Amino acid sequence: MDNYQTDVERLKVLMISAATDLNIQEEHQLEYSQLRKSLLRQDKFKNFAPKFVTTCGTLKEFKREMQEVSPQYAGRRTHIRNSFYPLVNSLFGTEIMADAIADIVQQVDFGKLNLLPQDIQDKGREMSDVYLYLYCIENSLRIFIAEIMKRETVIMPTKVQAAITKMKESESERKYLPVRGNNDLFYCDFIELGKIIISN
Repeated sequence: MDNYQTDVERLKVLMISAATDLNIQEEHQLEYSQLRKSLLRQDKFKNFAPKFVTTCGTLKEFKREMQEVSPQYAGRRTHIRNSFYPLVNSLFGTEIMADAIADIVQQVDFGKLNLLPQDIQDKGREMSDVYLYLYCIENSLRIFIAEIMKRETVIMPTKVQAAITKMKESESERKYLPVRGNNDLFYCDFIELGKIIISN
């Protein structure tokens, strides 16, 4: 991550903290002023920056504005994340993972699970959170490796290639299985992805 991306992420974290539980001190204001001044000099920041970054010269001004947006910390965090989304998306081409997961979980309708005993519902929700994290992380690794492959030669370990070949053969014999995609990385799980990273 270069300095620009680091500064954007730090600004976002600082502003979320200031809008919620941070006891704003002089050093926080100094850091905010420096980050804001540096970033506002750059067109790539100004084109996507949240409006409150340009209008709030101090963290205390910003905190007062966020208190009007929502009396609850959760409401302020959501507002700030949504406001930063175009800027973050311009950096990474996708949402920050934690933000994406939080948004997905909020949209899940558990109403139809009420037919099940409460302990099963609770365990199901817990496992769905775990699966969602694993699914997102695993696919993030695939995307990361695929991006590297566009620029550099990536060595595919022999054992990984053998596992990919075996999975493809199994898929071709069982027509009811869904096709995984046109990239061999879709035939790799955590273990294989880890071996590719270690080998390179």
